[in-house]
Amino acid sequence: MMLVSIVSIALISVLVVICVIISLWKKLNVTLTLAGGMIFIFVSQAILFPDLITQNISFWDVYKGSGNAIAFHDELGFTPALIVDSPIYIYTIITAIFTHADIFHLFFNVIFLIFLGLPLEKKIGGFKLLLVFIVSGIIGHLFTSSLGLFEFLGASIYSTGVGASGGIYGIMGCFFILYPNEKIFFPLVLLTRWPVWVVTLAYFLLSVLFWALSSDIKDYHVGNDVHIGGLVGGILLGLALKAAPGTSKAKVKLVDEGILKKLATTMKLKDILAKIEKEDKTDIKKIWLEEFAKNLKCRDCKKMKMRYDNERFECGCGKSIVLK
Repeated sequence: MMLVSIVSIALISVLVVICVIISLWKKLNVTLTLAGGMIFIFVSQAILFPDLITQNISFWDVYKGSGNAIAFHDELGFTPALIVDSPIYIYTIITAIFTHADIFHLFFNVIFLIFLGLPLEKKIGGFKLLLVFIVSGIIGHLFTSSLGLFEFLGASIYSTGVGASGGIYGIMGCFFILYPNEKIFFPLVLLTRWPVWVVTLAYFLLSVLFWALSSDIKDYHVGNDVHIGGLVGGILLGLALKAAPGTSKAKVKLVDEGILKKLATTMKLKDILAKIEKEDKTDIKKIWLEEFAKNLKCRDCKKMKMRYDNERFECGCGKSIVLK
């Protein structure tokens, strides 16, 4: 096995462990950790294997997949036929998610991950977001390999797949099920916020269109089938989260929302309060209460960033507001 592959496997393992720890600690952001980790892994690969940069320098060549193959991708990418012959390569179903073909591939995946992951993580927490990302990425690759058995629209069990897009589309699918009307910024028109259902529908239709056309374009290797598989996986996970115990539609009363209304003196606070009032899940309501506290100015010391703890807002100056 190449040195770059060994280092990559170690870095990917460390990144996943760090993300799990962060999600349990709840002090840092899993989405940004994933994005930063994937960038660090790519840079490390480029240092150990410079051809990762120099072999794919034309954006159009990269887009249609006619850049030169990268040797270590055979050891990190997901190739169904290889796993059938050598089951030891089963780890590639994970390493493929964190491996990218080129700098353009990495750039777009990181941007999409941030736009989708940050708002969803605020609602469901870092651990669930990490779970959706990894499981959807796996489902995306398995979906492609199942199509490869029938060589459907150019799919092949001998093709090697890399990239986080299946997991990112899974985040989109989960977001669509849980919060379809939530408005987010996303690469459609960035100056306008779009409902999640509009973003999901637009990118689903684009993926289907490019997938259908891919068999007529020579050397086209963008994994639109992985996108669709990941999206379906995310939808299924979203349905599972929605039906999970403790997520009933009964309103959860953690604080006296009348007190929050008196404190919501800015448009930002009023927007967060609206989310608190309509939220049904206890853990997510707590996340929004923490967000409310961070945007609340202490009337004594005039500092922002109060802290939500045990049914009260607290400031470092000693000021506290009981919410019951």
